[in-house]
Amino acid sequence: MNDTKSALCLCGGTFFSLLLEATNSNVPSQKVIFKDFISIGDPQAMENVDIEMLSTYASDFKNCKPLRKNSKYVRLGDAKVADMFEERIRASKQTVISQVQRFCDEYIYKDKDNHTWLVAALLELIRKDGYIEDKLLYIRPGFLPCRRDELFVDDEEKIKIDFYEFLLAIWVYVFRYCSDNGLGQYTLKQWTRQDKKSSPIRFDKALLENGAMKTHVDLTYDSYISKMPDDLNNVHSAKDKNSYTIVVGDQYITNTMIPVIRKKSEDFVLSGKYAKYLSNLYGSYSKCTTYLYKVKRPFKDFYVCNDLRLRVISPITFLEKKSQHRHVPESIHGISIETLMRATSATKIQIVGSGGLGKTMMMYHLMLDTIENYSKYQMVPIFIIASKLSPDGQYDIIESLYDVFSKYDATLIKSDLVELLNLGKIVLLIDGYDEIPQKYRAIFRDEIERFFLHYPNNYIIISSRNNNQLRLLDSFIPFEILPLEADQAYEMIRKIDPNEVDNDLKERFIKDLQENRFNFNRDEKKEFLGNPLLLTIMLTTYAVTNTIATKRYLFYEDAYAVLAQRHDGNKGLTREFKTGLDIEKFKRVFGEFCALAFAKQEYEFPTEIFRKYLQEVIDANNITTTVEAFIEDITEKLCFIYLDEDTYRWIHRSFQEYFAAYFFSRQLEGTYPSILRIFTMYDESLFDDETLPMLYGLDERKTELCIIYPYLREHFIDCGMQDTDKDYLKFLRMYYSDITYGTGDIECVHMDTDWAVYNFIVGQYQLHRDFTKMDFDDSTEYATEKEDYYYIYSDWNDIERRGGCTELVSYDEIPEGYEDCYEPEYAGSMCFISTHMIALNYIMDDTLDREHNDFILHKLLDKDFPLRQEYRGILNFYDSLKRKYEGKKDLAESEFLSNFH
Repeated sequence: MNDTKSALCLCGGTFFSLLLEATNSNVPSQKVIFKDFISIGDPQAMENVDIEMLSTYASDFKNCKPLRKNSKYVRLGDAKVADMFEERIRASKQTVISQVQRFCDEYIYKDKDNHTWLVAALLELIRKDGYIEDKLLYIRPGFLPCRRDELFVDDEEKIKIDFYEFLLAIWVYVFRYCSDNGLGQYTLKQWTRQDKKSSPIRFDKALLENGAMKTHVDLTYDSYISKMPDDLNNVHSAKDKNSYTIVVGDQYITNTMIPVIRKKSEDFVLSGKYAKYLSNLYGSYSKCTTYLYKVKRPFKDFYVCNDLRLRVISPITFLEKKSQHRHVPESIHGISIETLMRATSATKIQIVGSGGLGKTMMMYHLMLDTIENYSKYQMVPIFIIASKLSPDGQYDIIESLYDVFSKYDATLIKSDLVELLNLGKIVLLIDGYDEIPQKYRAIFRDEIERFFLHYPNNYIIISSRNNNQLRLLDSFIPFEILPLEADQAYEMIRKIDPNEVDNDLKERFIKDLQENRFNFNRDEKKEFLGNPLLLTIMLTTYAVTNTIATKRYLFYEDAYAVLAQRHDGNKGLTREFKTGLDIEKFKRVFGEFCALAFAKQEYEFPTEIFRKYLQEVIDANNITTTVEAFIEDITEKLCFIYLDEDTYRWIHRSFQEYFAAYFFSRQLEGTYPSILRIFTMYDESLFDDETLPMLYGLDERKTELCIIYPYLREHFIDCGMQDTDKDYLKFLRMYYSDITYGTGDIECVHMDTDWAVYNFIVGQYQLHRDFTKMDFDDSTEYATEKEDYYYIYSDWNDIERRGGCTELVSYDEIPEGYEDCYEPEYAGSMCFISTHMIALNYIMDDTLDREHNDFILHKLLDKDFPLRQEYRGILNFYDSLKRKYEGKKDLAESEFLSNFH
């Protein structure tokens, strides 16, 4: 890179000066050209410009004087202005290209030599500008991006440039990056001359041409009539001289030119520029390890795909409108990118479900499906783990995606990725949103929304555990991953490798499940049979014990006992582990590690950190062993954690939750304040986390005494809450700040609390009330906000073919032009009550909108209102705990063991 203090610089002033130098002799005044110059990128800025000052603005700008702070007229480097400019280009590139062409036709001398000189001068600036670094420039024909080092590869090869697109690309660069116009002053000194002090400063074309690239420019004028191709292969065919065909399946057979992968049954073919990337990606994920398999096994040999169900506001669809026949939408079977596209027109999707249901495996499945059907979809998948997008909250999504993109084909460059994004040909699969540290989630959401604003035509699928914070991904359509049906569970069992589990044992296990030998109730059957991970662990335990425990903590206790003695049962308990620890000692030490990781909300560990933590826990417990032995016990013997490249990951987080709960249970009474602080610190992010429920199962009394009792005292009694209207409204503000209900055919009553510990308490002790009994008189009058919904014909342009199927949509979702043909039928409203604001107004005695608030308050304060009953039940429950534990010895204030903090 050049010394940035003396390098030539492409900025607004140098660009404008070069345009002026290329103008013909009959152009209007400089200020008129300047006004049109700014209007290309920022048309609003020039709508009410001060005409008298325009000449000054133009002169200062051309001479590379620093821009005025907070200027209304020259807003280069303003991110919002740049975003709007680029959004206009994405919406209609040809419209903006035509503006550039009109500018050139109006002012630039119509001569190819002149145009070539202008382009060469700008390229010279780009080549020598120390500030450009690796910023993307959209200067390749087709308005495709490239970095500077990709452009100037061969000094002997001509650079193909489309004139109008090239100039537009410079406009984009200037408005995005060139806030400091003063950087161009050195360039003006280098490229201009002044005959006398009193004479004007002029560009010296001779000076420019001494270093210009005029002979290297191959200029075209195709952009005004060209359009972005729809067929991705067409984009690549002209420039992909070395494209090859790849057959993808299970085994690689490679020669120097054509990697071939054979499949057992049916082959499929990849060709074109991205064939190598797709092939390598497919090969990396088409075989994988699981909890049961240490050795990689073909994905399709063991995978059984769950069904999905669209989470709709009101799950009602109408078929045959006259009969008003209603039904809840069925589950979506045979999940693929295609079935998701058919289920919703949305391009942003979230797949949510509880731990162990197979969200990651479904993301693998969708990625492999996209590759296998590349000839049909013409989409390129990129799979990334959410926590890898940024370990420190500094998100650069394009850079992160390129890291993955180039990993599987080092010949691909960043502009190839941007090209695909601009074409809308990427399926971006982001796995594990819930594992992003809570402090970074808001940043992640903002960056994803910004990313999608720039590249709106791609598909983004994000997976996550159930978590109330997912509600903040408002623009994503949520799909719920469903537990396996019984037939799917049996299929999965039968697909287990017979080398791991004997076929006769599998059939005996299936028979016991069918006959319900383990006395599962309905919920337990859904939880254990429907969850692929629990089902696998259950089979492993069954193979040894011939029975199954249904309580979650007992289930993991039995599983650990079985796994700890697997393969080493004849050695004796004291020498079952490479560490030399017996089964109970290992459990305690490993539990400490898990508890400390839980306290930090850490779910994965870079190799160096993992080894450091293990060494410190070994030292703290005075164990005579090595880190290598500890790692072998965890990863090889127990299979709880596995190495993924340079990062250690849980095979499933439920193991961490169980061992953390076990460790807490052993020292809870003496160290409860510290443990309670951990649960309250992460209260809003612990939904669907089993640590507290399993702690309760392991030791109900100590959990009640040390967690539940002090939690209620701190959040209710220490706050002075009593059974009064004001205190009840304080409770609503904290725990139920919003209520959602439906009117008409919108069948919905919804209240979420963002506090996981509170939610556990009211659930465990059955203090929740039946929210469905809340009666809002089927009226929208209680709502502080509402959204109306209507029935419309699903395919209103072809009703005869579709038979008049209808769907439920909000008013904003009614297609343009629909109301010219049909009258949407009002179905009902989704109503929102902000109990937070209503309660605050009441507590502060705010008279603003008092009449409406009093109307709602009358309903909320009613003694039979479910939330009022729940609040009263919490106070009574606390009193019962107080009587139960009153007079007990004061709990200690010591910290729980934190040896390697």
